[in-house]
Amino acid sequence: MFDTESVYSQVGERVLSKRGRHFTLDLKRKIMGLTLPEVWSYLKNFNNLKDNVDDLVKEARQTFVDLLTQDTLLRPLPGLVELLSAASRVGLKLAVATSSEKRWVDLLLSRYNLQNYFSTIITSENINKGKPNPEIYLKAVAAVGYPAERCLVLEDALNGIKSAKAAGCLAVAVPNQYTKDQDFSLANLVVDSLADPQLWKLIFD
Repeated sequence: MFDTESVYSQVGERVLSKRGRHFTLDLKRKIMGLTLPEVWSYLKNFNNLKDNVDDLVKEARQTFVDLLTQDTLLRPLPGLVELLSAASRVGLKLAVATSSEKRWVDLLLSRYNLQNYFSTIITSENINKGKPNPEIYLKAVAAVGYPAERCLVLEDALNGIKSAKAAGCLAVAVPNQYTKDQDFSLANLVVDSLADPQLWKLIFD
């Protein structure tokens, strides 16, 4: 819904650069979809950092807060509001399933008055394993009450697509600048944006 990956990349670069390391695109792709503790456990091991994982997570959270308070940094992706409005008008149940923390989700949804569109919000606090594990989508499916095969998931990264498919859902890839070169052949559909007519046809026809 938002280009949060750009912000997460800035967080990774700021925290790692203090330790003489760099946050590369390859690292970015490996950690997308993981929970914050999983992310920094992986980055700690990969970069042979001496820091405690909890301390790295705390620093990353504070860096994210500093960036997120810049109101112009994150905007809804093109087509998001129109898509949510159309889905709401026809009575579809909508859910957020994200590895981000609830406080950040609540902040962004309230900032753009989007919270009322969603009947369910599943965040990192509600799961034990991040994507590509299907746990988060299994919980979202159970919450909305639809059969998994009638649930459509929008994802921007391969780990998310794998998670959605493993949960038995339809999976639509909306690649971003970091994931556009990933192999999304597992997805049911790949679109350029949330305004893509193919996506609307799949949802509403």
